[in-house]
Amino acid sequence: MKHIFNATLLYTLAHACVDGVSVLTVFQNQDFFNYKEMFFYVMLYNTLAFAGQPFAGLVLDRTNRKKEIVLLSFILLFEGFFLPLPKLIKVILVGVGNCLFHTAAGAEILIKAKEKMWSLGVFVSTGVLGLTLATVFWDNNLMQTITPALLAVLFVLICFLPQLKITSAFEKVKIKWSLLIACALLFCISIRSFMGFAKTVKFDIALYPLIIAFFVFAGKFIGGFLCDKFGTKKVILFSVPLAAIFFFLGPLNVAFWGLSQLFVNVSMPITLFLLCKTFPHRPAFIFGLAASFLLPSLFLLHFFPVEVPNPIFLLIFVINYILLLLAFKGLYGQKN
Repeated sequence: MKHIFNATLLYTLAHACVDGVSVLTVFQNQDFFNYKEMFFYVMLYNTLAFAGQPFAGLVLDRTNRKKEIVLLSFILLFEGFFLPLPKLIKVILVGVGNCLFHTAAGAEILIKAKEKMWSLGVFVSTGVLGLTLATVFWDNNLMQTITPALLAVLFVLICFLPQLKITSAFEKVKIKWSLLIACALLFCISIRSFMGFAKTVKFDIALYPLIIAFFVFAGKFIGGFLCDKFGTKKVILFSVPLAAIFFFLGPLNVAFWGLSQLFVNVSMPITLFLLCKTFPHRPAFIFGLAASFLLPSLFLLHFFPVEVPNPIFLLIFVINYILLLLAFKGLYGQKN
């Protein structure tokens, strides 16, 4: 248990730093008035970081050297951040490094967690903090110094983690309709990522991005603990309706909008955990595949920056609610 806690802590802190260093590198010496160039680099980074994860996962599932791949990802990130290379090469290095980190570290967390969800929720929670802080303070010298320095410290600490020689995150049990259940869960992940299309008030608060990032972080962080304590089905039953309620109250107050983000993201560790149970012998591939389903919303938000009417979002919440419950029932039957 102590080893699981130590590994989760290190990988969780690294998650924030990896996303932070990636963003800082993409924005390094960037001419923000050259929109075409900036758009190209952002899209290239997102494509490498997200779309590459399922392919990396297929390779990683064949090896027990996931910890070493995490350390390799750090080296690629350091090279992209520090070396005086052409911008294109720097973005490719951090995109590939980010891809390898998420896939390998995510698989390690799944393997170590076994049938507990708390460590998965904790691990996925900090990415949004690193991403948002780096986006808001990308030109801050302190941010550019502390983030890679902390990542270097984590590199050394992770070197001392023992190698876990387990190739499956869960017991290999044949599940009826596993492919259909996996498709439903991937659709849930994609639906959840479209929150950026929501029509809501843009609150005139200087720290608005950080406030929302904190609520997103909190939702992912507590999601796994709540499931381990009260059961996954109960968490699904209360979190999705609460997300819908606070979504419609969102225009009244920034706290309501933040709470809607919190309850939406409570389901993040749930979908990842259930998804891995559909194909337990492929933890890295499944984790990477889940991440790749975030990419469509990123592209659509850039190419079609439109707002979706609230009634459409009500329908989205209902669909998400039904699919999560059906997936859970398909995996566990009437239990929990």
